[in-house]
Amino acid sequence: LPSSISLCTGLHTLNLANNQVVEIPKPFHRLTNLTFLSLSNNKIKMLPPSLSRISLLVNFNFDDNPILDPPDLVVRQGLVAVFQYLKRMYDVKITGHIDLRDLELEDLPTDLLGIVGSDEAEEV
Repeated sequence: LPSSISLCTGLHTLNLANNQVVEIPKPFHRLTNLTFLSLSNNKIKMLPPSLSRISLLVNFNFDDNPILDPPDLVVRQGLVAVFQYLKRMYDVKITGHIDLRDLELEDLPTDLLGIVGSDEAEEV
């Protein structure tokens, strides 16, 4: 999926189901008018935290992807929990503080060390 898709800021509906999409481009959050997004049946492993910035998105389908992040436990809780998780992961990039309470996580998110900073990751 080309990052130039983010230039289509007037999009309300985007259906990319049943393709070979492997990742969501970083500037994707610029699609601020998006209300419907289907990414089902692709090869996406990670939902980027910036996706939580698309505040009008009310119908989001990402079923049948090998999602690793957010963790499956969060995904099984539904769309609200997924967006809470993504928002919190996005906020840590901005503030340096992370709040993962009440998400029923069994492990820390896989990309947490990469988000917080490489200095800390090297010391672990």
